[in-house]
Amino acid sequence: MKKKKMQLLAMAILLLLLVGAYFAIRQYNKGKEAKEEENAAQTTWLVEEAGEAVREFSYDLNGETYHFVRENDTWKCEERKDVPLRDALINLMVNNVAPLAMESKLDNVSNLDDYGLATPKQTIRLKTQNKEYVLKLGDGNSLTGSCYLMVEGDGTVYVVSSIMESACTYALDDLIQKETEESSAK
Repeated sequence: MKKKKMQLLAMAILLLLLVGAYFAIRQYNKGKEAKEEENAAQTTWLVEEAGEAVREFSYDLNGETYHFVRENDTWKCEERKDVPLRDALINLMVNNVAPLAMESKLDNVSNLDDYGLATPKQTIRLKTQNKEYVLKLGDGNSLTGSCYLMVEGDGTVYVVSSIMESACTYALDDLIQKETEESSAK
């Protein structure tokens, strides 16, 4: 009888510990969610809209400008509309730049050459139903793992993720769907 009471007491204590742990974890998660919401509210978006909202997309690469238009969820090259494209690669590029948050901004920049923005390395254009974005990409900063960017019409230099440096690096030949891809997609 005494042994059963001890087991019952041990189970009651264990139950109380588990209930206490449950409420502690629940409170911790509430605090974590509140902090994530606060951080999201403080994020400054340079491109507010998601990639799915982008209707037109263009970028320059090696002296060429590639311009794409989304028609019924399929991307078409403006200059060669008859050529089937690898939509997944174009969507990947678009999703790398939309949405786009800044990591920080630089105040009182007097010389854009210091950031590679006097003559940008690349210009990326995104057009949604509501807005057009023109992003000018400057130098990367290997020390911080970021790069410099300006939004046309805004004289501010922004620091953004280094993902931007490789976001739009496909030539048109890389984006053309090959015959073997077409047949395997069917």
